[in-house]
Amino acid sequence: MKLSTYQIDAFTDEVFKGNSAAVVPLDSWLPDAISRKKLTPLQAANLYLDQDV
Repeated sequence: MKLSTYQIDAFTDEVFKGNSAAVVPLDSWLPDAISRKKLTPLQAANLYLDQDV
């Protein structure tokens, strides 16, 4: 399964500062087991999943 992932720096206007966050647009929600396996390696401080993108 291939997921598009976008790493952003939140709460800052400087690159590589602030809080890192991963944004993963989804067509539909992933089962918990798959989302943990696929998204845990991102190691972002925050993770935003959205199926309405």
